[in-house]
Amino acid sequence: SCVCASWQHDRYACVAVPDQPRLFLDPPRPCLDPLHRQHHRGLPGQLQLVRHLVRLGPPDVLHSQALAGGGHPDVPVVGAVQEVPDRGGGLGELGIRRSPHPQVDHVEALRIAGPGLQFAGSLGVRVVVDAVINHMASGGGTGIAGSTFGNRAFPAAEYTQDNFHHNGGDESSNCAVTDYTSKDNVQLCDLSGLTDLCTGCDDTKNKLIAYLKNLKSKGSNIGFRIDAAKHQDAGELGAVLSGAGSTWNFQEVISGSGEAVTPEMYLNNGHVSEFNFARQLAPNFKDENKLCYLDSFGPSWGFIDSSKAVTFMDNHDTQRGEAVLTYKDGDVYYLANVFMLATQYGYPKVMSSYAFDSHDQGPPSYPVNCGNDWICEHRRPEVANMVAWRKTAGDSAMKNFVKDGCNHIGFSRGSAYVALNRDGSGSWQTTVQTGMPAGTYCDVAQSDDVSSCPKVTVDSSGKASITVPGLKSVAFHTGVKAAVDSIVV
Repeated sequence: SCVCASWQHDRYACVAVPDQPRLFLDPPRPCLDPLHRQHHRGLPGQLQLVRHLVRLGPPDVLHSQALAGGGHPDVPVVGAVQEVPDRGGGLGELGIRRSPHPQVDHVEALRIAGPGLQFAGSLGVRVVVDAVINHMASGGGTGIAGSTFGNRAFPAAEYTQDNFHHNGGDESSNCAVTDYTSKDNVQLCDLSGLTDLCTGCDDTKNKLIAYLKNLKSKGSNIGFRIDAAKHQDAGELGAVLSGAGSTWNFQEVISGSGEAVTPEMYLNNGHVSEFNFARQLAPNFKDENKLCYLDSFGPSWGFIDSSKAVTFMDNHDTQRGEAVLTYKDGDVYYLANVFMLATQYGYPKVMSSYAFDSHDQGPPSYPVNCGNDWICEHRRPEVANMVAWRKTAGDSAMKNFVKDGCNHIGFSRGSAYVALNRDGSGSWQTTVQTGMPAGTYCDVAQSDDVSSCPKVTVDSSGKASITVPGLKSVAFHTGVKAAVDSIVV
């Protein structure tokens, strides 16, 4: 059975909760997706990945069952903030939905989904709230919850002009971020016109700490994504996070050549988004004949410490900007995601987004319905099933790396093996050393249903003969053994 909850008038979702009545489900639909099945296998280990859910409310998040992957993955919720309605200011719908207005009302958004968040915590799922604490909205107006603001003041959140950075002698104005070689310009001025909070001011710091504590109280396992962390002094941000109590977080710090603010400055505060991961990995998948260079992929490519890195192929911003690969690239994009989940570097984050044609286009109609303009990248079997693969591989290093030309590679990690074919014109047939015990395993890149999945047989020497279709992968691990027909004599 399911427990379902409304979300801001127009969003409905269903969460699988045993022995509870079905409530408010509109329209009726199943509770489970392919990822949920992996959760109930009870595979051992730690949290394995973050799911980046663009424009899903908390109940939709739980319906999508990013509870899953056998690894109890984290689930980010985009925006525990009151949104500013379209004021014709050029932000576009997506930008508007990430332009925070008085934070006091946004705790209510999480309260609506409180039972679902508590349920997620009981399963070991960490809900990661997108905490926008660098800035507030620009200009003036009224938020969707009715709170008014203007002239760099937000009465509902008890923010006066003193809570923001401002020009000397003029609290009603501030400089603009224009020079990324200057730390002060990046962290004391307004980003894209958004009113810049004075994180180092005691009153502001205390209000932000109270806000984060309030968010944490809405669920049993809440973490934070710190938006625009780069635009806050690392020490000042660390004081806010410490004051709110230790909790898992990752900080958005976009790296750039020659810039004054670097990701390394934020490692003491928690995890940090590693933008260079996709910048360097994606080109090796975008074009043919480059996979053979990936045998050394990892920290030696100039990345931050693996234990602190959050990796991703794209996010809601880069999807509309610098990302070399997105869902629009089809099989090549998903092949790169398979490699991301298979490599031991970092803490991967996979996308779940919607189709768009213009930069600021908003989401389709709710409720979320995968396949109808909701892309739901995380539900693709080669993405969803690689979570349990990654869990089986654990911390094991890459071994048995094989390359057949530069379009075909394969490697093992612990008791797991993956092979990738970047050739768009034909399949790759080969025999590989897997390093795995003898047995018959599911090719989880296609299916993890043990009764019907395509099978891969590993012999007593650890070798397996495989056929990898063009622009696809073959992946198998000891956590998913295929059912084998028995012969009764």
